Amino acid sequence: MPSILEPRPKPALVWNDVTVSYEDLLRRAWAWSRLLGEADERVAVFSENRLEWAYAAYGIWAAGRVLVPVDHMSTAEEVAYVLDDCEPGVLFFSATTQPVLDRALALARHRPRVLGLEEHATREIADTQPVVVDEANLAAIVYTSGTTGSPKGVMLSFGNLLANVVPVADEGYYTPEARVLLLLPLHHVLPLAGALMAPLFAGSTIVFATSLAGPDLVATLQRNAVTAIVGVPRFYDLLGRALRERIAASGVARALFALAGRVGSRRFSRLVFGAVHRKLGGRLEHLICGGAALDPETARLFDVLGFLVCEGYGMTECSPMITFPRLGNAKIKIGSCGQVLRGCEVRIENGEVLARGPNVMRGYYARPAETAAVVRDGWIHTGDLGRLDDEGYLYVTGRVKEILVLPSGKNVNPVPIEAELEAASAAVKEAGIFLDGETLHALVVLDRDALPAGERDDAPAWLRRELIAPYNARVAPYRRVARVTLVDDELPRTRLGKLKRHQLQTLAGTITPADAVAPPPARADDPAVAKLAAFLERQCQRPVRAQSRLDADLGLDSLGRVELAVFLERAFGVEVSETQLAELETVGDLARFVAGRQAGGDEAAELSWGEILAPARPVALPRSSGVHRALVYALRGLVRLYFRIRAEGLERLPPSPYILAPNHQSFFDGLVVTA
Repeated sequence: MPSILEPRPKPALVWNDVTVSYEDLLRRAWAWSRLLGEADERVAVFSENRLEWAYAAYGIWAAGRVLVPVDHMSTAEEVAYVLDDCEPGVLFFSATTQPVLDRALALARHRPRVLGLEEHATREIADTQPVVVDEANLAAIVYTSGTTGSPKGVMLSFGNLLANVVPVADEGYYTPEARVLLLLPLHHVLPLAGALMAPLFAGSTIVFATSLAGPDLVATLQRNAVTAIVGVPRFYDLLGRALRERIAASGVARALFALAGRVGSRRFSRLVFGAVHRKLGGRLEHLICGGAALDPETARLFDVLGFLVCEGYGMTECSPMITFPRLGNAKIKIGSCGQVLRGCEVRIENGEVLARGPNVMRGYYARPAETAAVVRDGWIHTGDLGRLDDEGYLYVTGRVKEILVLPSGKNVNPVPIEAELEAASAAVKEAGIFLDGETLHALVVLDRDALPAGERDDAPAWLRRELIAPYNARVAPYRRVARVTLVDDELPRTRLGKLKRHQLQTLAGTITPADAVAPPPARADDPAVAKLAAFLERQCQRPVRAQSRLDADLGLDSLGRVELAVFLERAFGVEVSETQLAELETVGDLARFVAGRQAGGDEAAELSWGEILAPARPVALPRSSGVHRALVYALRGLVRLYFRIRAEGLERLPPSPYILAPNHQSFFDGLVVTA
């Protein structure tokens, strides 16, 4: 049975000026284990990060009990949900969380025994024996963040957690000389396993970040000579933005940055950008990132500055890592999530990442059906889209559940669109894309102070002109953003920065019309505009005016353009090509185009898709050349013999011209079909 905490003659935890040795931590852990009764199988900890959180966690494990960490930012309803779901026998709380806990206890059916962390802060006994665990035993029930519904309790054994902890320690991320900054809330499995368990398993020192304010963090890094940070993309994005601004403000810094990028030597970068490294404590080397996808540009920035950017990939259900960069292999591929965890397997099935190994959870607490839906034949279906390259590096490209399926059948991955909008201007803090009816709708959070001075009074117009219109002009029609809404507050996210996409439509519905970037329901008196607007309102189910843009405002897709082209021919007698239609931006532009070419038309120009697909006039098809017909006849017998082709249902083919569309299995499709 492995030991997860051993006595060592060195500091284990640092909180500001307070240092706790490994022996002190063990004495407190064993003392806190005595607070638990035999019937207290599950023990919850509802607190912000603090030294007592670690005492409680290791005390729970020393007593052979199951840890249930609860997000200290939870509402009373969320805490009550956890209490009723897994029914812990004991709950540790802090003075900060007590008001919420009191309300939660009034709501919950289950009432655990509650113990205040501050009351037992100095509790310790003389016992410093190691904390030894059985890998088969359940270690923790960690609740998912609920990005798509109610949180589920993920049951993780010690074997699951050690499948992450041991490879990370063996790889050299954490050594007895390492000092790791604990930045993230411990209720999540990433910091629990990666910033608490793994460093203590390896004999490192953990430095608690007691404040997330920039100056305080810098002071903590400098005072403690931190060597590694475990963070999430949003933290590195904010830090990277500040560094970019410093570099952009100096011509010398820009030149050195460009030179370091070409040289590609981490030692050279640390020498050239020594001031940056000294500002961050002088020993910081590993920037460990998880929880969500890291922007490749942010990763490249830190890589050029001489830091080792270590982006892993995983999920709570995998304790949490599935892949991470191997330090033994010096090649860190920006944009990838490293290689498969030792002892684990990854495969790609229909684009989805599947994983199998000792890191995969026991299941969801009291939810066998939901467990069976995710873990099939030992493989956990992550719900993430990805690919493996020839060297075994994983690239995650999106979420299966986040793929937006348009009524046209087109699949749209919203994540790259959000990244492109956010990268388009420093004034864009966040963007979130969701499917609004038949078109894409973007929620955008602006940094209004970063807008040009003359544009701050009309931010919606700036957004349409400088961001949405250029984006829509360079992408395929089905990927265009039809509606945009400005949001003043941050978009709903989990604690680790994952967007709660299922809440975006509800949020958009709370925004007042004055804040929404959409055309008002007014039309010009021009008869052509009125006629076009009446047709487009029926097609698009939204108000139309002369200034309404066919793509950005009305979301007119390729099928809609076909309908529009037929309508123009029947209503105005004007034929318009696809190229011409693409050059017309607004309804007013279309009306002027029609006015210049109008040759009559039918006032009651209603049409149906039956008429579009089966026009009354005959279709003249091109005739095959003699060479082509001779080739087909010559090869017909050979093809039928080789491929063993048998055709059934030939009598169902229509007598009129038709198109056969093979599924692009090979370049022989056309030959096989004609044979």
